[in-house]
Amino acid sequence: MRRLVRCLEALSDGAGYAAGITVFGLTLLIAAGVFSRRVLGSPLLSVDEVSGYLLLAIVFLGLAHTMKAGGHIRSDIVLAHVPAGVRGGLEVLATLLAFLFALALAGGNWVLVAEYYGRGTLSFKYLQIPLWIPASLLVVGVILLLLQLVARFLRQVARGSG
Repeated sequence: MRRLVRCLEALSDGAGYAAGITVFGLTLLIAAGVFSRRVLGSPLLSVDEVSGYLLLAIVFLGLAHTMKAGGHIRSDIVLAHVPAGVRGGLEVLATLLAFLFALALAGGNWVLVAEYYGRGTLSFKYLQIPLWIPASLLVVGVILLLLQLVARFLRQVARGSG
């Protein structure tokens, strides 16, 4: 079980690193757009479109790593005032509820990707990218979050039994 948890956490870390690299890429893209517009007098027409897709990648690829690092919003004020035994149960309950929410989010996003793919929906901007491609980032990110929640649950169960 520890090996599975380590593997799932490695996936979360990899996605977090990918999100970090994407932040750097977004920064370079915006800088290039500003340079092109201000210095060369010719704007890069696709910067705003690609920037939106990169921001989507940053947010969704960062979900699992943020969960692993404990960076999501929590109700620590409530947990600080309950006994340790109750706290552990509330942590497990919160993990299960987060899993159910993420599962619903993954299902909804999967339907969105399938609809975009089936209808051949393109973006309305200059590049006319098939929207199923950037929408797939939502599905990938939420699946990684689901796997991280499984790892969190397994750690919680192991802590409770050990």
